[in-house]
Amino acid sequence: AGSSLADLLEENPDDRDFGNKGVIIGGGGLMALPKGQLRKNFKACAFWSGELLTDSEGRVTATFDAPDNLTEYHLFAVATEGATRFGGGEARFQVNKPIMLEPGLPRFANVGDHIVAKAIVHNTSAYRGEFRIELQLDETAEHVGAELEPALTRTVPLASGQSVAVAFPIAMTAPGEAKWRWAVAPAADPSPEVEQLVDQVESRFPVTWPVPELHESHYNVVTEEAIAENLLAEVNPELLEGNGRIELTVSTSPLINAQGAIEQVLHYPYGCIEQTTSATLPWLTLKDLRSAVPSLNKTDAEIADAIQFGCRRMLSMQTRNGGLGYWPGSDDAMLWGSSYAGMVLALAQKNGVTLPQDRIDKLCAYLSSHLRESAQDTDGRQLNDRCLAAYTLGLFGKAEPAYHSILKDRAKDLWASGRAFLAMAILQADGVDAKQQAKQLLEIPTPDDDRRYRHLDPAAGASLMAWCRMADSSGELSQLNQAFRSLIGGRSLRGDWHNTYLNGWSLLALGDYTRAVSKSYGDLSLDATFLGVSKPLQLNNVDKLSASVAFTFKRGDSLDKLRLQLPDGVALYTTVSVTAQPLIVPQKLRSSGDYTITRTYEELAPDGRLSPATNLEIGDLVLVKLEGSVTPQSEYVVVDDALPAILEAINPSFQSRSAAATEVPRGSFPWYSNHQELRTERTLYFRDYIYGGGKFTIEYLARVIADGTVTAPPAKVEAMYDPGKLGLSDSITLTSKTESN
Repeated sequence: AGSSLADLLEENPDDRDFGNKGVIIGGGGLMALPKGQLRKNFKACAFWSGELLTDSEGRVTATFDAPDNLTEYHLFAVATEGATRFGGGEARFQVNKPIMLEPGLPRFANVGDHIVAKAIVHNTSAYRGEFRIELQLDETAEHVGAELEPALTRTVPLASGQSVAVAFPIAMTAPGEAKWRWAVAPAADPSPEVEQLVDQVESRFPVTWPVPELHESHYNVVTEEAIAENLLAEVNPELLEGNGRIELTVSTSPLINAQGAIEQVLHYPYGCIEQTTSATLPWLTLKDLRSAVPSLNKTDAEIADAIQFGCRRMLSMQTRNGGLGYWPGSDDAMLWGSSYAGMVLALAQKNGVTLPQDRIDKLCAYLSSHLRESAQDTDGRQLNDRCLAAYTLGLFGKAEPAYHSILKDRAKDLWASGRAFLAMAILQADGVDAKQQAKQLLEIPTPDDDRRYRHLDPAAGASLMAWCRMADSSGELSQLNQAFRSLIGGRSLRGDWHNTYLNGWSLLALGDYTRAVSKSYGDLSLDATFLGVSKPLQLNNVDKLSASVAFTFKRGDSLDKLRLQLPDGVALYTTVSVTAQPLIVPQKLRSSGDYTITRTYEELAPDGRLSPATNLEIGDLVLVKLEGSVTPQSEYVVVDDALPAILEAINPSFQSRSAAATEVPRGSFPWYSNHQELRTERTLYFRDYIYGGGKFTIEYLARVIADGTVTAPPAKVEAMYDPGKLGLSDSITLTSKTESN
């Protein structure tokens, strides 16, 4: 299909799924598993180590827990001594059983999908007779036609060396991780010689809701009985009309205001330099406050692993000149991403994380070189990046005060966030009148119309950070609280600050503010009540700064108020998050900010002919065409196409011969990707900058891997840092029915 290995694997190594859902099998050999043992640990790579040392005879021994795959393994060994001596060897071996069950399922599914769950049973033994195959579902699915055929079982005759397929029609009914169990055993022969002819396999795959969930978060400082009497008062009533979930978190810490931002940076699905940096920030900077935010309350070891992973990934984007690129494999460094990621790497070093010093020195040299042009630069955005570079160099202990003065002379050309970055750089250098210089920068008014790059200007968060560094008098505390209110006022209904970059700075700022204003209240006991159910919440000042409870509601419920019992004399911070699952109905085209996208599927025959994708079978190739439009001067655009469960993307940049020979029409532009990924459930195409805007076309190939009638959720085009620019396609229903079934 013309794809490289980089196209076929997840960019993020920790997100790569090497499990085979129980489908990798092979021939030969005999595997002595205990009778009836469930096979569920499937890995394509059974073992890897780069730290083995030979003994005095040149031998090395390694032990590991073998996975449950029934397959042929390929063993590779590479030996090295010094810088010039290398050697290698390889071997193969097979792991097998006399009776083997091979499930054939999609790698994911959506609620509402109807799939055909298949399994192939292979009999490599000398036994000939009838075998019983059974499938056990969980709460994510139901057997279609259970009233006619209640049991998910099949009894089939199997000769020695024969294989047979069975199929069950299944409807996906609830989101979650599907955990289904398959089993095969002789149907009626209890004799000792056949009692080992059994196999059991667990299949796992995610099941998601095919329609975007509706979500709102509301934050309050609860000091009055009227507010505590109904914490749902500000929630959009439409969210409470269907099925959903309410989560109430109560805290003595203002950091609970960061919950929505933390969720966004930790779960945002892309992985550029900025998003990797933002996802590392909360683990690094909020570790001492983790008990205030439920999603961060992990062990020291888990947090250390997350920080190390983030730092390694940031440094994996380093280019030859020492700066960091926007995507892994980039040849060109960017000052903005290098300064932002460099700040986090500097904070990591300050917190005891070991980083390769030669790489850090190269990064600092790159940042320093860009300060040289500060006096001549007239672009406010570039000056902003230089101010952030100056702050980052200060954190590394390599402050350059001379350039602080040059940038301060350009203060009126800076964005508000640039002035805050420069104020922190000056405070970090701790020179003469540092605090006075910083205050002068922070008190320069920002014009109301200075909003062109608002989605890349973390003015509120950076300003609050700077004021936190000076909050040692009543006047500065007043400025500090004003800056806090300004930050909180810019939050969206989702409870975050619109994109990962602004969220990252907001998290830094809220952590600093929390440390500056924290109070101690001792142990607290509270109760929350909803729909007649009361749930307790316990708080303390040691390891329980926050506590959460959850309630569910269903369509048709007569909803009550969400009440909270208040302790005397205590101001509590609360967040109420409501998530609702709308009805599963066909999704229609949606356009915002003049971004649009449509999607079509066509079957691609071996001779290159295209036809409507209406008679698909397993193994067929499908051409997916995405056509859309974006506005001029669009930045950091992603095209995100969600796959239906029966398809697997195999070529992310297919171009037909006819399309290759056609000139780009007027008003259109040729799409190329600065970065692209094939994931299990979607394809992703990223473009850093689109100067002229207009129409674009992206084509890729997919293969039919399962039978059923399923939904392809809408394709999406969006500006990653400007959520107001968004286009969604129709959802589409696809059917595959293989005649051999």
